Amino acid sequence: MIIVICNDDPSLMGIANVSASQDPDVFGAVYQAYGVPIPQLAKGENLFILSHGALLGDEDGPVIGGKEDDFYTTPSMLFANIQNLFPPGWSGNVFIDACESATKNKALLSFAQVFLYPMADKNPNVHVSGIVGLSSGLIPLPDDPKWKTFPEYLAEFFAGPGHS
Repeated sequence: MIIVICNDDPSLMGIANVSASQDPDVFGAVYQAYGVPIPQLAKGENLFILSHGALLGDEDGPVIGGKEDDFYTTPSMLFANIQNLFPPGWSGNVFIDACESATKNKALLSFAQVFLYPMADKNPNVHVSGIVGLSSGLIPLPDDPKWKTFPEYLAEFFAGPGHS
């Protein structure tokens, strides 16, 4: 399933629809957030979230949302709004395709990283993936190296130069 979290850039719905039409078994149905009711995910279905993103939003943390307007959501707000989509026993993963969604530093956690915490309470085996830097084009497939996956990416990040 793909959910577009943006209400001021129709090109994102276009990207979501093309991605889903090219790989329907991977991406499934497309929904616009805060539009029509969105059904629960299937037990093993992955969730793809497509949006614009920023490393530092108005609340001094990472956000995703609109391109130009003040419509945005924090990781905790997003989880609160979509937690009913995850059925008991759900075993999929979450992929957040938004600029900077996996970008982090020692002082600031990424959107994907913060979103992982409430997800892990619901499913301790869940992985949440995001994009470091800018995102463009169709939604990457789950095995694309553009995705940085938490919790694994934390170990990779802290094992790198200057993080001993």
